[in-house]
Amino acid sequence: MLSWKTANVGRLSGAVGLAIVLVSGVIGIAQRGGITTPVFVALLVGLGMVTISFFSSGAISRRQAKYGTNMVVSILLFGAILGFVNYLAHRYPQRIDLTRQGLYSLSDQTKKILSNLQEKVTAMVFAVPGRGDVELVQDILDTYARQSDKFEVKTIDPDADPVLPKLLKIQEYGTVAFVTGEELEQGKPKRSHLVTQSDYIDKDYTGTQMGRSPEYRFKGEQAFTTAILGVTQGSRQKIYFLAGHKELRLDTDLRAFKESLEAENYEIEELVLPKTYKVPDDAALVIIAGPQQPLLPGEVQVMVNYFKGGGKGLILPGPLGDPSLTELVSEFGLTIGDDVVVDPYSRSLFSPYITVASGAAYKVHEITEGFQAQNVMTIFKTARSLTVADKTDPWTVTSLVETTEAAWGEKTDTRRPRWDKDQEVGGSIPMAVVVQGPATDVPAEITVKAQSEEFGLDEVDLSGVPQAQEVPSSSDSQGPAHSAETKASPDAATDGSSEEDGANQDEDPAAEPAETKEADEPETMRWADETRVAVISTVGIVSGEDFMTTGNRDLILNTIGWLVEKKDLISIRSKDTQPPPLRLTEDQKNDVFQIAVVLLPALILAIGIVIWRRRR
Repeated sequence: MLSWKTANVGRLSGAVGLAIVLVSGVIGIAQRGGITTPVFVALLVGLGMVTISFFSSGAISRRQAKYGTNMVVSILLFGAILGFVNYLAHRYPQRIDLTRQGLYSLSDQTKKILSNLQEKVTAMVFAVPGRGDVELVQDILDTYARQSDKFEVKTIDPDADPVLPKLLKIQEYGTVAFVTGEELEQGKPKRSHLVTQSDYIDKDYTGTQMGRSPEYRFKGEQAFTTAILGVTQGSRQKIYFLAGHKELRLDTDLRAFKESLEAENYEIEELVLPKTYKVPDDAALVIIAGPQQPLLPGEVQVMVNYFKGGGKGLILPGPLGDPSLTELVSEFGLTIGDDVVVDPYSRSLFSPYITVASGAAYKVHEITEGFQAQNVMTIFKTARSLTVADKTDPWTVTSLVETTEAAWGEKTDTRRPRWDKDQEVGGSIPMAVVVQGPATDVPAEITVKAQSEEFGLDEVDLSGVPQAQEVPSSSDSQGPAHSAETKASPDAATDGSSEEDGANQDEDPAAEPAETKEADEPETMRWADETRVAVISTVGIVSGEDFMTTGNRDLILNTIGWLVEKKDLISIRSKDTQPPPLRLTEDQKNDVFQIAVVLLPALILAIGIVIWRRRR
């Protein structure tokens, strides 16, 4: 029999050990990133003290001690295995995102941008530690940090450290500042981009009037990736939308498209060609989005020369026939049909004139890479057929999306579409193509016959059009550029073409042969060394709700990234993280009520009664 003193020591050891186990367990649960080594050691010590108390207190018999020893050894072995697994998880972190919206999974675009970082980027979360509204933000940013060793995350309490928030002009809690530069601590950040809570969380209060809680939609990945582009790419490229022909409006019809372009760090502006008859010098891309009125002949010639001289363009025809766009794309061996595509095997359930592209519809190209594997779906509403000539030299025309072999371009009977092989194109029809080829020198001075009575002009002298950079005669050209540098100044060009002003000729007669030579050999120039143009068969791909809810956004933005040669922006982007609403019919609501409130409690009560009667 154990002495009284030994028994008391055993009881005391058990109480202390149990307290250590409880405290260590609470600390381990509260910690983020796994149980640390001190906590794990404390758990083992506590379990050991509890085990000793059983044997020293005399509360168990020899038989109980035998089974108790086996149980303790099993617990210790299980704890050792659990600790080793926890160590491996902490040493080699791997996460599986089981959320339906993929809240903790990064898009291909974000991964590509992070892997190509050339300088260190620091994300500073300005928030009070422990606040639940920033935990999701910190988790997402931690996922960013695991993708690149050049990305760092810091959480800063603005109340405890007010100097840095003041430097970066932080005005509200929850703001995330993305900065670059090694001298941030000295108050000299190289570049910074602020993302507030309203930028990464949408709050919908419409349901609060009916007693419901506000709805939140997290859009942090898009906002954070945009901020990284802002601080790493510097100046933004400018995209011009051709205007003046009743195109779709940027602020209404193309609002989602415009916001997506701005999120990719582009600057957007409209271009009215008849004002200057030239493409601006800083244009990285010109988009023609569904003109309802034809382009003037002078505009067509300016755009043709711009594209031939190395310009970049995206052409999106509207549902009505436009001979000016047909003339424009004919320079590349393309034809836009005056019809609407019908594909019986890829049509929408709502209309035969809505073509749904997926799977094998996507052809091999870096723009559509991964579309088949990830089952990306794109919607083409009232698309017009595209036809590629047998010979397109010197241009290379590549299809991105095509219909099935059963498709055709309907132009005769839109109520009951049926293929007329004598009048309509049929077979696999391209829905989106890209044109690529070497740029050529284009004349610096062109005269365009103005055939529009609206302007009342017989002839327009377009000196200096199109305006672009001078191409060196040597072979060591510096690649794409969009600055306008002519070999002769505008004044010189004007003087050389004038026959009435002879004042300068009297002063220097020797200059006359040079002027004659310049008039006989007009200056030539180009925008870049390579021409890139994309033609997609419908402007509907960038308008309406389908642009954000389907793969239309990925297809269009990837195409633009390819056109302006930004490979980091050619990928599949983040998805909408808004959870789908649960909508139940009245019968389904009644079923849920009967099961949860009546059936399950009754079943538990019946099981309890059966067990009680058997024990009696």
